[in-house]
Amino acid sequence: MLDASPADRRASPAQENEMIRWASLGVTRVQHVLADSGRRALTLDELALRHPRLVGRGETRDRVSRMYSQVLKNLKRWEHVLAAGPQALVQAGQFRHNAAGQLLRAVQAASPGDRTVPASVCEIEAQSGHIRVTTQAATLPAAAADSELRPTIRLWHADDGDTDTESDDGDVTGVAGQGGEPGKPNPDFDTPKAVQYSKGKAFRHAALGPRGAPPTPDPRLLEWVTPATSKADR
Repeated sequence: MLDASPADRRASPAQENEMIRWASLGVTRVQHVLADSGRRALTLDELALRHPRLVGRGETRDRVSRMYSQVLKNLKRWEHVLAAGPQALVQAGQFRHNAAGQLLRAVQAASPGDRTVPASVCEIEAQSGHIRVTTQAATLPAAAADSELRPTIRLWHADDGDTDTESDDGDVTGVAGQGGEPGKPNPDFDTPKAVQYSKGKAFRHAALGPRGAPPTPDPRLLEWVTPATSKADR
């Protein structure tokens, strides 16, 4: 976060040495001088508690105080941004639509400072909402606001010794019953139950509603608790 107008002169050697000392003690980014909430800057006393070797005493504290007052002055214009708090980030395993409408699954959670996170391209059955995660790689914006969350439920749970990945068939045609050697029956598709089982290993998730619809209640919910003061409509 730099000043909008350039400085009228470069820093003095003493100021440069002081900034080098700050960097050597791990204070290099704005987040290093923010409170735990991330919504405001630390006071000088709070900075001294977090970085006692930086602030020090006597002349060192006076020098840090002068330098830090300039930092706080520069951050003043960003108060409303800081007050809003850190932006929400994409979490690992989430299914999200990117700006082009493509459904992706985040491979790992985003960290502050990330611009994108690795993701996998997904295929979704329009008639059922079942989702298959492919091996095709893609990326998602790290900020959650830059993509649309698709609420899903897991249909298939990996057995012991089975990895938490989608079908190893490599291509969706194998799920459709066209795998196996020519002229030989494929045991995965010799009965309707086997076909359903094989498909379930590939399409392990399902969307809880059409795109843009709010999340549906958890299907594991058994009952709603009715308040004692509730009365039936007349």
